[in-house]
Parts: sequence; structure tokens; C-alpha cells
Amino acid sequence: MPKDLNPKTTAASLDHLLCGARESHLNTISLRAGPLELEFERDRGWVRRVRLGRRELIRAIYGAVRDQHWTTIPTVIRDLSLEQRPGESFELGFQAVCRQGNIDFAWQGRITGTAAGELRFEFDGQARSEFLRNRIGLCVLHPIAECAGQACRVEHSDGSRQAGVFPKLISPFQPFLDLRAIAYRAAKSSTIEVRFAGDVFEMEDQRNWTDASFKTYSTPLSRPLPALVKRDQRIHQIVTVKLVSDASDAAPKNASRPIEVKQTRPISVSVDFGALRVKRPLGLGVAERQETLHPIARRRLRALRLDHLRVDCRLWERSWSARLERANQQAVALGVGLHVAVFVPDDAEPALRKLATIAATLRAPVKLWLVFQCHQMTTPSGVVALARQLLTPVAPGAQFAAGTDANFADLNRARPARDATWLPCCSIHPQAHASDCLTMIENLAAQADVVKAVRSFSRRPLVISPITLRARPNPDAVGRNTLLADERQSSLFAAGWTLASLADLMASPSVHSLTYFENVGPGGIVAAGPQARVYPVYHSFAAVTELRKLATTRVQHGRAAQGVAALAGVNEAGRAVIWLANLSPDSITVEVHTKPRFQSLVIKSIDERNAANLLRSPEKWWRSPTTNRFVSVGSAITLRRYGLARLEEGS
Repeated sequence: MPKDLNPKTTAASLDHLLCGARESHLNTISLRAGPLELEFERDRGWVRRVRLGRRELIRAIYGAVRDQHWTTIPTVIRDLSLEQRPGESFELGFQAVCRQGNIDFAWQGRITGTAAGELRFEFDGQARSEFLRNRIGLCVLHPIAECAGQACRVEHSDGSRQAGVFPKLISPFQPFLDLRAIAYRAAKSSTIEVRFAGDVFEMEDQRNWTDASFKTYSTPLSRPLPALVKRDQRIHQIVTVKLVSDASDAAPKNASRPIEVKQTRPISVSVDFGALRVKRPLGLGVAERQETLHPIARRRLRALRLDHLRVDCRLWERSWSARLERANQQAVALGVGLHVAVFVPDDAEPALRKLATIAATLRAPVKLWLVFQCHQMTTPSGVVALARQLLTPVAPGAQFAAGTDANFADLNRARPARDATWLPCCSIHPQAHASDCLTMIENLAAQADVVKAVRSFSRRPLVISPITLRARPNPDAVGRNTLLADERQSSLFAAGWTLASLADLMASPSVHSLTYFENVGPGGIVAAGPQARVYPVYHSFAAVTELRKLATTRVQHGRAAQGVAALAGVNEAGRAVIWLANLSPDSITVEVHTKPRFQSLVIKSIDERNAANLLRSPEKWWRSPTTNRFVSVGSAITLRRYGLARLEEGS
């Protein structure tokens, strides 16, 4: 145990702070199929990061069983066998069991790679119970950075072929239907061909759910769902990936590079303080189950100088007015405004009139009304007009937003008129389709793409509310509306993920405001209770608070998903500050370069050595100079697994 951890800190609490480190690269097997490199995740049976040189060709191939609510059934891998042959080829086999509730499905996976650059993934499964499903079979993820905007060739089930292009902006509907094969550029004169067998496949743009990939899957969504799977029913599918043409050709120099299993050279972070940008308004959600804020929690939250709190008012529930009153008390105590998310029933006018009366009585400091209607993909314009008519007198300066409380997919498929007078809005979370830490980090890249897509059809900036680690309630899952806290909320992983998200969104002029998580409790940034311990993610918000304006940062290879996130700017004293986050379960080395160039940087870290103590006394870390150390600009800095570092220009 690190020497500066409190002796009372247990190994279990340290493991929790490092939640996600157990998903380390020790659980992967590195393989080669001729010129192709890839990893196999032995815990889940996934093929990950198929690449040629520095170019990622396939993000993942995996088998999935999803029930009638679109819940992915956990997969248990057994009896793994691997034969690696001379000439860079291999054969791998395993048994997979997917069992949950009344679902019992088992399948055998066989993966082979040849020296000629061919990869074959076979899925051979059998149902051991009768159940309803929305999807069973193989899925292929194509990386956004390499594919978006690129030409491809599509082959359909009847053998016909056509030229196509991967969407650059997020496509609201499936880019390609009835797929038997798709081919796209692998290098200057090489092509990767992905061929599908066993069902009819199609492709969706997963950026609609803030996943940074295109996904090819079966069965077509045009078929009735859910489908009945009978006991003993067999499902057999094959995906073949083949490198054609000159496989020895080098990848383009500007191709992005996936996360490396072992770091071979420092990651370069460049920060330009020459053109500073304005921060966007930042807020938190109000914890629905928290009656009052403890004085210590109130003091720590007030120190963040937030812009607003968001409160959800479902106007058909009995408790909505009490929730609004509590939120109003908390907003006044913290000196912030309110974003009131109004969920309107079918009979909207009486409910909105009651809301107007109560909000006026409370004198609530409303800055923004977010208007949603139940049973609607996005808010009808008539409901927004009615809400504006009845609620504007309550808070004349407040703005209105409408769209969806769910995924961007709904807003993208039911876009507001370009001249709409309200702000568009949607929520973001990183685990619509998979919940492992690596996927959640990779999916950070899709958040900025959502903003770009909205800019293409709306003249008004986007309200992103809320942004959470946990999955949002699925509006397509009848009877399932439970929003559970993610256990990683109180871990170092959450702090790094949040810093990366803030770095991508906080300075965008196309963003109106950002609302993250909740203020207290399991889904918040401060623990409930009299001690009001802060979670590591609290420091990610404090990092934004101390910066008056933001600088432009660039991480080598261009994406936060490459292992490091950087947020920089100048503080109230005019001094340059840089925050770094290690987004991986391994220590990494970083080189920081600044413009203008500083002679030295003062470093303070938050990692496994001190994070447990900082839960109780975060103020001590911010005030204390004892943890500082100096390094010259450009020298190597080591960040421990999921660690944060604050760098300030030396005096």
C-alpha cells in the first residue's frame, strides 16, 4: 500500500478508487494475422482494435445477446484454447454462456487468423430456453476517425454492388441496408473487406448514442421486434475480415493510432495560450432522493461557483412540487440558478399552469426551462409554445429548450425547424451498448461529433443535459425506467473521464450549457452524509472553476481516447494552468509543450497515493504546497493509472 495513504484505508477502498484497473491489458491476448495486429479480450470474447500498422481498421467484433428491452445479457467465457502457429497465424476457440432471468443461450466462438491477412470469427449458438430477443449474433464496429467521410464499396445479399460513403456527420438513419460485405481503404493501395454470413446485416451510426463507431449488425430493424427464440433453436453466423491488394503498404502518416498495449514513447501534449476561449455555463443535477444539503456539502459545492442546478419535474407525479421546492432551496443556498426540466403529460395546459403558480410562489431563480412531453420522441412545437406562454411571466429572462431527455438519436431523427426559437437539447452517456472502461473512454470522441451534427441543422447552441456515466432510462424499454448509479462514479476513472468530456465541450461556442451528474449521493460528486466526502470527480469540476478562460490543447494522435486528456487555461491571477488525466489502467509518460514557452512547471498530482485522503479533506490538497515539484517544460512527466495532475507555470 502506498505510504501516504491513511493506515485505516483498506485494500478494498483503494481497489474501488482504481475501479477499471482490473480491466487492464493483462486480460487481453495480442495476436497477428499476417500484417494485421489485434487483441482478444479473454473475459468477454471480443476481438478489439484490428489494425494495419498505425491505422485502426476494425474497432471490435463480438457476439451479443440482447433481450426485448435492449439489455445486453452478460457473457461468461469458458474453455479458452489458443494455438499460435508459425508465419503469424492462429486459431482460438472458446465457449460462451449468456444467462440472465429466463434467458439461457450458449454459443461457441472460433476465431482464426492467417498469414495472408484474413481473420474469421464464427458464432455457433443454441438456445437452452425460450425467450424474447431483439438481437442475437455478431456485431462489427468500424472506427469513426478512420471511416467517417471515407469511400466504401457495399455488396448486397443479391450480389449487387454499389459505391458508398461513410457519413461524416451523424446519420439519423442506417447508412447501409442489406449488407453482405463492405470494403474500404486500409492503406494507400490496400483494402479491407468485411463479409457477413448467417443473417441479413445492416449498419447504424452509433454516434447517435454517443458511441464512437459505426456498427454492422443483424437482424434488420425493419423486422418485427421482439422476436421469439424457441428452445434448442440454433443461430450460426460468420464474419470474415480480409486484407486485399498490397498488404505490405504502409499506413498513411496522418492516420490515428489506437491505444497501445505498451507505451513506447511519451505522449505529447501541446497547449497554446495565445487564443483564449470563453467557458460555457456549467451545472449539476439535483439528487432526487436527497432532502437537504449538509453544511459541509453546501460549502464544497458553493466553492465550485456553478452556474445552475437541474431539477426534473414530472408533472404527473405527486412529488414534483416538493422536488422543485427542495431544488429552489439548494439553488439559493449555492447562489446559482435553476434549469427546470419539465416533463409534460398529454393534458399539458392544466399541469403547466400549476407549475407556473408554484414556481412564481417560490420565486425560483429559473434560467432555463427544458420542455419535454411524455410518449413523444421530441417535444412538439405546440407544447413549447404553450410552455413559453404560461411560464415566461414567472421568469421573464429565462430561456427555453426542447428536444429529448434521451439520446441524441431522437433529436437527430426528429429535428427542430432551423428557425426554431428555442434551444435544442439532448443527453449524453458513454455506455449505450457496452459498459467496459475502454469503450467508455473510446466513446468520448463522439461527444464533439454530436455538437457538430446539431450545428448542421440548428442555428442555436445545444443544451447538453444531463451528461452521466450511467445509462439513461431506455424509452423503448416498457416498464424499465430505473436509473441506477454507476459504481465508477466515485472512482479516479470518473474524474479522468469527466475531465476529458469537459475538455471537448467546455469551450465550444456551439454549446449553450452543460449539466453533469448530480450534486450529492451515489450519482453525484459529493457523498451524502455529515462528512460530505468528495469523490475524485469533484476535482475535475474544481479544475474548470479555477480557470477564467480556456486555452487550446492538442494531444498527440488527436483524440482523448488515446490515453490522455488535457484541459488548460489561465486562472484569476493570470497564471497558466494545465490539467492532465491518465485515461488508462497503466502508468503513462507525457511531454508537455506550451506556447509561449515556460521555463518550468509546478506539478501536483491526484492518484492512488493520495486519493483516499482527499475524499475527506480536498481543501488541504488545494492549499498545500508540500506536494509540489518542479519540472522543465518538455521533460517527461509520469501519470499513474487513472491519475490526475495539475501543472502551473513556475515563478
